[in-house]
Amino acid sequence: MKSKSSIDGSPGKGTAGPALTALFLCLLALPAGGMPATPDQTQPRASPSASQPQANPQANRNPSQGAPQDRDLEVLRRLEEDYLRAEIEDNGTIAKSILADDYVGLRADGSTSDKSEVLSRLARHERSREPYLITATNMREHLFGDSACVTYTKVYTRPGSQAAYSQNILHVLTRRDGIWHLQLSSPLPALRP
Repeated sequence: MKSKSSIDGSPGKGTAGPALTALFLCLLALPAGGMPATPDQTQPRASPSASQPQANPQANRNPSQGAPQDRDLEVLRRLEEDYLRAEIEDNGTIAKSILADDYVGLRADGSTSDKSEVLSRLARHERSREPYLITATNMREHLFGDSACVTYTKVYTRPGSQAAYSQNILHVLTRRDGIWHLQLSSPLPALRP
């Protein structure tokens, strides 16, 4: 009899694991048909600052402040901001601390990437040669115990240019041993008018 595997490829008990459960719950939380075609510009989030990377983005969290859900939401927002900063700055140190070891990145064409591919791409410093800014708009966070999903529109712009490209994003994050990590990333379709 062939054994079933969990989402991370390790032998499992026939379940897909918390990341797949969170993905399913996230998709249920989305509006029918995906995210809006145009980002909500009423509450833009600024691109992350270029401050020094943190070895553990969750290290500055003060557990005595706020309700547990509020603290988790703040940690998730900070992780997303730091991950955007890692992309803008080609910073593999930041990305390595955020990505789960068994991270899966889904692409619009159906192909996938893993943590080592993301870190390798960042090490090539392609964005340093062709810089651009990234702004996250219309960000929404959904908590499901030790799993969460974050959806937002990622807007890419080049300095000195009016042109912009946007992509709707879904991130599934899981908490293991008290630390949140990005488990899965996927583009989302835009609603068509």
